[in-house]
Amino acid sequence: MTNFKQETMRLIGDHKIDEYRFEYIRDWYHSNNPIYIGKDKIAWDEIPESELNYDRGYGVQYWRGYVTFKDTLGWFERDTNDGAEWWSWRSRPYLTQDERRKLDDKNI
Repeated sequence: MTNFKQETMRLIGDHKIDEYRFEYIRDWYHSNNPIYIGKDKIAWDEIPESELNYDRGYGVQYWRGYVTFKDTLGWFERDTNDGAEWWSWRSRPYLTQDERRKLDDKNI
């Protein structure tokens, strides 16, 4: 079993949270998945303990979401493949030098 809170906090480390959005999607019996959103600090006490522990490789996705930061352009979001899930760091995309040159040529 994996603890969603511990897994998330380990990746956050010393970064300063800007915003987050978590959606618990495991329980397909509910028509409305619980969504947890916030700024600055994750309100872990709002998430029931029963939702925090999950089997990350079982074949069913439990969590969707992302966390953005104030101190880096990077962020992380949930990734999944064949039911296994994990956090993936993302970086801001940039245009290549050729693409920038084309924009400059167009005076954009």
